[in-house]
Amino acid sequence: MVFAGPIRWYSGSIHMNDFNVMACDATGLWRSVAGKALMLATVALMLVGSSASAAETRSFCGDRIAHDYAAPFSRMPKLHRPPPTGRLPFAPPHTSFNRSESPILAPGNPGGSEYSYSLEAEPGNNRTFTLNWTVLARLIEVNRFGESERVIDIQRREIGRVSETEFNRIVLHFAIGPRPAFYRVDTFFRRANGQRLARYGEYLRVVKPNFSAHLVINSGAAKAGDALLFRVTNPGTELLRFGEAFSIEQFVGDAWGVFPASIGPWHRVLLSLPPGQKGKCQTFTIPENMPPGRYRIKKDLNGGKPPLKAEFQVQG
Repeated sequence: MVFAGPIRWYSGSIHMNDFNVMACDATGLWRSVAGKALMLATVALMLVGSSASAAETRSFCGDRIAHDYAAPFSRMPKLHRPPPTGRLPFAPPHTSFNRSESPILAPGNPGGSEYSYSLEAEPGNNRTFTLNWTVLARLIEVNRFGESERVIDIQRREIGRVSETEFNRIVLHFAIGPRPAFYRVDTFFRRANGQRLARYGEYLRVVKPNFSAHLVINSGAAKAGDALLFRVTNPGTELLRFGEAFSIEQFVGDAWGVFPASIGPWHRVLLSLPPGQKGKCQTFTIPENMPPGRYRIKKDLNGGKPPLKAEFQVQG
């Protein structure tokens, strides 16, 4: 669609969160990408191996919270949040109202000092719609009980006719200061005649930057044929990004070296893990030719962060 208003184009990397394939631009806004084959292939790769019991998988892989930075929101008045799918019930098909990936912001991190919404659409069949909407959004600082303290910013957009001839979007962008605090974003949709379409709200939290990431494994000992489950956890406040790939290292003599395990190939996707979250489980099955000894799984992070490692022992 073509919207009347400021336009930014996507230059995308691929992201998968909860098995949704997404594309991200430099502002940190995400949208769904067509491509069922890629999504299904990624899901298949990320599902844990069949040799791990269902009960063990549920126990180790079920919990998604490493640190609940959003816990204070539960003490605040409940809000009518935007649909998690981004599909507004009053909007034309193939449009979505998306937002920044996490409501937990850590200044100094990429995207950690801003929060954005986008009204966007996918390429279609050259259809044109007349919306005549007014979108008003305001950023309000609140106290720990959710009570309004002061209005920080107000943004307004007028949206008239839209066309599906191109992929474009309207952006509502809020710059947020570095001081730890709570905020609320209220967004109002109205027709040109004043008829109210919807009001949405959600809380944000600014926290101090804190890098903390771990690679955890379900067992410190295994034998040939066992499937080890492992996952990235992010109890810190930085958004972690990493791929599917990992490697196996063996301790020989007094040093670690790469063990030539047959793993991969990898899909070229960029996974992201928001602050306070645990990632999806991956699996490594101990091959028959793996000698007894000390080993570790190594997984690289993007952005120059140190690699994550989890050690295990192969028994004879």
